[in-house]
Amino acid sequence: MKRGGGFSLIEILITVVIIAILSSIAIISYHQYFKNAVKTHLIADIRHCLEEIAINIQAGERDIPSIVSQCPTSEYTESLEVIGTDPIEIKAIGKILIDEVSCTYNDQTGVINCDFD
Repeated sequence: MKRGGGFSLIEILITVVIIAILSSIAIISYHQYFKNAVKTHLIADIRHCLEEIAINIQAGERDIPSIVSQCPTSEYTESLEVIGTDPIEIKAIGKILIDEVSCTYNDQTGVINCDFD
């Protein structure tokens, strides 16, 4: 008598292990992609705020902290704050599940640096 065409226990266990390994790799990759997405939002928010600062300075307003406090932010940006005004340094802090992301802009160098704490 021939047995039914089912899977053996070993085949099922190997399949479950392979799925678990692929899932863990996907979760780690997703976390890194999410951090990079938050970083991109922070850089975009700093650039938008710099445009606001430039427009207001050309209009004659020189109070940079009040300009920065009115800058629009994305849903991933927790806050924008002024570190210094000469040179203009702006720090954006992101909302992220595990780590804190912060980006700073230096007016003299024109460089935006982002780091994960």
